[in-house]
Amino acid sequence: DDIAGNENVFHAVPFSPENLLPGGSATDTLRLRNDGTATLTIATLDFSGSTGAECDAGNAGDEFTPSIAGVTAGVTTIAPGAFVDATLTVALALGAGNSCQSAIYGLVLAVGVTS
Repeated sequence: DDIAGNENVFHAVPFSPENLLPGGSATDTLRLRNDGTATLTIATLDFSGSTGAECDAGNAGDEFTPSIAGVTAGVTTIAPGAFVDATLTVALALGAGNSCQSAIYGLVLAVGVTS
């Protein structure tokens, strides 16, 4: 769905880091593919639309934290017809309490591009 001219909203295969213990992390591969005709540069990588990261009110800050490796905003380019594989990681804070064991974390990664 083209919202403002330079982003795409999609639904990927569910990423389910089941049985993630405090201090642990889970990883998965995310493929970014350019189906267009112009070379694209990754301009922004934004996790701010994610939900449920604060699952333990007694612990300061977000307990679930996402990160991505293998792509860098302003540096990574993708030629037409090509793709880049990135590593998506979700970590659960060491101090996360029992309330996080049944928490549902909605991970959203918005990727902005320029051509």
